[in-house]
Amino acid sequence: MSGYHEIATILFAFLLDIIFGDPKRLPHPVRWMGKLITVSEKFWQKKNFSPFISGSLMTISLITLAWFLTYLFLFFMHNIHSILYWISSVVIIYFSLSASSLAKEAKKVYQALNKEDINKARKVVAGLVSRDTEKLSFNEIARATVESVSENLGDGVISPLFYATVGGAPLVFCYKMINTLDSMIGYKNKRYILFGKFAAKIDDLANFIPARFAIFIIPLSSIFLGCSPLKTFKIILKFMKANPSPNAGIYEAAFAGALNIKLGGINYYNHKEVKKEIIGVGDEKISVHHIKKAINLMLISSFFSLIIFSLLIYIGFYFWPIL
Repeated sequence: MSGYHEIATILFAFLLDIIFGDPKRLPHPVRWMGKLITVSEKFWQKKNFSPFISGSLMTISLITLAWFLTYLFLFFMHNIHSILYWISSVVIIYFSLSASSLAKEAKKVYQALNKEDINKARKVVAGLVSRDTEKLSFNEIARATVESVSENLGDGVISPLFYATVGGAPLVFCYKMINTLDSMIGYKNKRYILFGKFAAKIDDLANFIPARFAIFIIPLSSIFLGCSPLKTFKIILKFMKANPSPNAGIYEAAFAGALNIKLGGINYYNHKEVKKEIIGVGDEKISVHHIKKAINLMLISSFFSLIIFSLLIYIGFYFWPIL
């Protein structure tokens, strides 16, 4: 496809996500990935390999399968008609994006807190985070929501758009398989500390370059919220390594800087206290209105990502004949 076709592909995929979000009633490939991972885990856990080797082989095989099946499907679509190939590419990338659904879920928390319905807010935020939520205060719920929105901007928007730009729909589905593997087996508990280690490392690697784009995208986007992009950029550089993840810290620091708040602190996972480093130097006490600002920042950053990656496609195709 030409550069204009590639740009049109990610543009239409993005618009579909913004307009329709995540259609719960329709079959979703990412949910299929989750079921496939569950079945595969049972198979590989029974193998007479070390947990690390079994988990690594499972991860490699599923990532390869995701790319191969997507490529094969698009190959057949292209042989039928180029329009079918293009539509299929649009739909695949659309299924990989989650800006709209992320905004929708975060807004549910915002609405519940606005109505002072803390029990409902706890239930809703439990769908966004893995920490214990049953005893969270209003401010802790707001912090959890902002942290989730910031991190999922990477997993659900910037990284998929990056891989759509670099390698089209097959590479996007490779990324979604990596991301889904990490979300299901990339934990540091007794069951997955070795089995899911390779998947977690691959996920860190896959998100590394897209997260570095976010260092510039989010500060630029913060201008539209009346924030200082320079201040946001400085906060990112200062706190980007405060999170154990080489990528999540960038997103959290960016949102902390733009919203003038502090993120991190004490969380509970399976009733065990986990203390995380404080990210940010903001003097505003995090509250419900920061959720709305976080949603807006996420959406604006999503649009900026679309523009920047579209420009990269155009520049790439423009200079490719010269190279």
